[in-house]
Amino acid sequence: MRRLLLKTEEQQEEEESSDEEFYPLLYDDSEEEEEINLGYLTEKSKELKFTLPDTYEEAMEEGKKYSNEGDLVRAKQFFNFALVFNPDSYEAFNNRGNVKYRQVKFADAILDYTESIKIKEDYPFPYHNRGECKYRLNLFKRAISDFEKSNEIVNETLKLFENNNDESAIEYDKETLNMLSMASNQYLILCRDQLKLKKQSKNKQNEIEDTSRDNSDNNNNDN
Repeated sequence: MRRLLLKTEEQQEEEESSDEEFYPLLYDDSEEEEEINLGYLTEKSKELKFTLPDTYEEAMEEGKKYSNEGDLVRAKQFFNFALVFNPDSYEAFNNRGNVKYRQVKFADAILDYTESIKIKEDYPFPYHNRGECKYRLNLFKRAISDFEKSNEIVNETLKLFENNNDESAIEYDKETLNMLSMASNQYLILCRDQLKLKKQSKNKQNEIEDTSRDNSDNNNNDN
């Protein structure tokens, strides 16, 4: 059984840990390894009563179909199969992360998004998606970093449209990139608002503690 251990953002700042050093999971079993083990997946397919995919493309197509239908359990298994066929599929890791996000397994999803980023560093979607997970976990400063990185890649890609007459050579369409940028900007506002609230709350708490300390000192002096 896996346990989720989260640190406060203040603890993270003190430790100055990198994202990879921080990832808040301790594994007590081999669940992640089993997920992309062919024997385990074959047995799981029998349990869930679906036909095994023959190719990476089929696994991805079925995973997307079940994800769109809201069948997250089957969707996840097909993305697992996709990773059996192609362990370096940044899209499969990102898509499986999306499934885990929808299952409210934010820390698990972070790991998948990170794998996607490792494979393709200029793929903007897992940065944004990982930022959303961190936002849900109240890791606002770390989320801001991911949203800003997503925007940076989007802006660089949009410049290619301006300088490249052959838009078919660009992997993503402009509308999708613009929508991703809008979503990242909205979350950046939310994260910064939350940080302001946290700072105000902390300042207020410090004022209360200072006032209490002063009153205590005054009472001691009176005695």
